[in-house]
Amino acid sequence: MRYLNSLFMVAAVLLLLAGCDSSATMNGSTNLTLNLKPEVNGSELSARSSATYDVNGATISFTSARMYLSEITLLESESISYTTDGEHITVPAKNDEDEDISHTVRDKIVLVKQDAGVNLYDLGAWPSGEYEGIRFKVGIAGTTNRIDPSQVPAEHPLSKQSDRNNHWNWNAGYLFLRIDGKVDVDNDGTPDDDWAVHLGTERFLKEVTLMQNFTLEEDSDATLDISINYGAFLENVDLTDPDQRICHTMNNMPVARAVAEQIPSAYRLEGVR
Repeated sequence: MRYLNSLFMVAAVLLLLAGCDSSATMNGSTNLTLNLKPEVNGSELSARSSATYDVNGATISFTSARMYLSEITLLESESISYTTDGEHITVPAKNDEDEDISHTVRDKIVLVKQDAGVNLYDLGAWPSGEYEGIRFKVGIAGTTNRIDPSQVPAEHPLSKQSDRNNHWNWNAGYLFLRIDGKVDVDNDGTPDDDWAVHLGTERFLKEVTLMQNFTLEEDSDATLDISINYGAFLENVDLTDPDQRICHTMNNMPVARAVAEQIPSAYRLEGVR
């Protein structure tokens, strides 16, 4: 009986460590919610047509404000970090040689839909303790970016979206960042012409690291507050210039590069509560 009890204890420990670095230690868990606070250079972002913003001298509005976050990692120290799995799905995909394969997605992926007013995202249970920051990717990496979204369950973040396109094709994959709206081109103060930034492809997968000490209390719920400045994405883009107004990544690489370079600076960790 003592031997069986020992086996059960080992199995329990292995389950708790699943998704974490092998060097990490467990001290209970915390149910974590991600609260993304959207703004445009200090003003709260809204997708209402009446909400306008001054970005680099251009009066603009937003109709889409979406992105993918993946590989979410909490940083305990330089050598210890924690990740967590999402819902596992196995779907058709393409490998690097464009051959048909089956691929299992294990990563916790968040589809941010702030134009729809969705700012809260359940990140599940995490080890309680002291942390120094958080790291995540904006976009989808590797083979997961080459799956067939039409075969993904509707409730999964990687499923094909019907209200806003979130996927191009096998080769290009998902739209990592989708922001678009209207821009005032006749200087009457009312946005009237379309602008769009649809950023994707492996070369524009960006990592964001936000350092700030915070604590996750044992056996409790917590909310991680991160602000996103959508104006920062457009810091080096002139939407009054017709040549910079529409970007679907490959058709406008100068704008794609300008937006991608700003991604790490658009996020701010405000703390945990």
